[in-house]
Amino acid sequence: MTKLAITNKLTSGNFVAYLLIGLAIAIGILTRIISLFQYTTFDIGPAPDQIRDAFVYMKMLAGNFPTLGQSSSVGNYSLPPLYYYLVFPASWFGADPSLQVVPNGIFSFLAILLFMVLIYELLENIPSSKRLLLSGLAGVWYSLIFSEVFVSTFEWNVSPIPFFLFAFLLLYKRLLEGQASLAIQAWQWILYGISLAVIICLHSTTLFVMPIVFIGSIVVFLVKHRKRSNRWFLPGLGIASAIITLTPYWIGEISRRGSNTKKILALIFNRDGQENASSSIGYRLSRIVFNYLELGQQTYFTKFPWFYGSLGLIFLLLILFVGIAKFRGNKTILGSLISIWIIYLYAASNYQKEYVFHYKMVIFFAPILFTVLSLAYVDYKRKFIKQAITGFLTLGIVISCMSNLYFNYLYLDSKFGQHQTIAIPDVINILNQLPTGSTICDPQYIRWRTQYHVVHYLDTYITKKNFKLSKVCESGNYRIYPKLQYAFLDNNQWPQFNVINTKPFEQEAEQFLELPVAYIYRIKNNS
Repeated sequence: MTKLAITNKLTSGNFVAYLLIGLAIAIGILTRIISLFQYTTFDIGPAPDQIRDAFVYMKMLAGNFPTLGQSSSVGNYSLPPLYYYLVFPASWFGADPSLQVVPNGIFSFLAILLFMVLIYELLENIPSSKRLLLSGLAGVWYSLIFSEVFVSTFEWNVSPIPFFLFAFLLLYKRLLEGQASLAIQAWQWILYGISLAVIICLHSTTLFVMPIVFIGSIVVFLVKHRKRSNRWFLPGLGIASAIITLTPYWIGEISRRGSNTKKILALIFNRDGQENASSSIGYRLSRIVFNYLELGQQTYFTKFPWFYGSLGLIFLLLILFVGIAKFRGNKTILGSLISIWIIYLYAASNYQKEYVFHYKMVIFFAPILFTVLSLAYVDYKRKFIKQAITGFLTLGIVISCMSNLYFNYLYLDSKFGQHQTIAIPDVINILNQLPTGSTICDPQYIRWRTQYHVVHYLDTYITKKNFKLSKVCESGNYRIYPKLQYAFLDNNQWPQFNVINTKPFEQEAEQFLELPVAYIYRIKNNS
C-alpha cells in the first residue's frame, strides 16, 4: 500500500510536467508545421532571398549543385552551402515554395524537444519531478517565442541554428563524460563534427564563433582524458567528419583557388578601422550588456513597453545573477553555453549597427535558461526573499508568454483567420485565372526582383502560362493588389508586426477578379 501511495503521488506530481511537455509539443506542431502550408512570407523584405533560394533548389533538381551558400552583407564573402543541401530534399516532392520551408519547420519543432532535453540534463541535483516540471515550462515558453516561430516558418538559412546548437551541446556533454563504449563515442564524435559543419553554414555569427568553441572543446576533452591514450584519436574523427561534410564547399574552393576562404580569413585578421570607439573596453562592455538586455524589448516583452523599459531589465539582470550564482547543475552544458555566449558577445561588440533578432539565434533562449536555473536553485535562507524572487520571475514568465501569444495570434490569424494576408496558394490561384501570356505589373519589379520575382518563379515551375512582368502599369496589364499586408515594427523589434489595410488602388483600372485576400485589377487606357 505504501509503495502504491508513493507511486500515485509521483504520478500526480508529474502530471503537470507531462501536461506542459504535451502543450509545448502541440504549440510546436501548430505554429511550426501546420502553419507552413499557408506560406505568407515567400516575398517579404527589401531583398527576395527566399525566391532566389527557390530557384537554387530547382537548379539542384536539374543537377546544378551549389558550392557557395548565401552571401554576407559584410565582408564580401559567402557562407558554405550546406543549408541548401538541408532543404533540397523537400523539392523532390514538388516546386511549391511551401514545401521548401518544411525542413525549417521540422528543425524548429525538433529544437523544442532538444531544448527540453537540454534543460533536463542541465538541472542536476534536484528532484527528478522538479527537473521534469521546469523542462516542460522551458519547452512551453520556448515554443511561444514568436520571433523564433516567424524565422522558422519561411525559408531562411538562420532557422535551423537552435536545433544544431542544442545537438552540438548534448553531444559534447556525452563526449566529455566518456561513459559510452569506444565505438559509440566514435560515432558521437563523427556526429559532433557534422553538427559543426552544418552550423557554420547557417549564419556569419556561427561561422566565426563555433569553430573556436569546437577547438576549445577538443582541448578540454584531451586534457580531461590525457591518461586514456586510446581515446586521443577521437577528436580527429570529429575534425575529419566536419571537413568531409563540407565537401561541396571544398570542391568549389579548388576551382576558385580558395578565394572565398581568403575573404573570410581576411575579415578575421583585418584590424583596419578597429582603432576607434569600438576598440575601447568600455564600449565593448556596453555593447555586450546591451545585446543581452535588448532581448527584453526584441523578443520577450515587446507588447508591453511598460515592463521591458524598467522591470524587464531588472528581470533579465536578476535571472542572470541568481541563475549563475546559485547554479548546482551540469557544468559541462552551462560552461559550453557560456563559452559560446562570451565569444559571440565579444564578436558582436565589433558590430555597431542594429543587432536584429536573427543575429542572436545562439543566445535568444538565454533568458529562458537562466530563469529556469533561478527557479531550480534559488535557496536564500529567508523564505520571504525566495518567495519574492519566485513570484517576480513567475510574473515575468506570464508577461513574456502573453506578449508572444499576442504576436503568434496575429501571425496565425494572418494565415487562417479573419485578417488573412495573401499566401502562395492564393497567388497560384490568381495566376491560373489570368489570361495566358498577359503582363503583370508590380512597382517592386526593380533591382533583385527583376531576377527573382514571385510570379517569375511560380509561372516557371507551376502555372507555366508565360506571363510577362513590368515595373510600370500600362493599359491592359494586370495588377495583383493584396487587401492586407504586414507592417513590421522597427528593425530592432523585427519580426514583430501588425496587419494593416493596404491603401486604396489609385490608378484607373477595372476589377478583373476579387478574392478574400486580394483584388486583381486590369489597367485601363489613361488617354
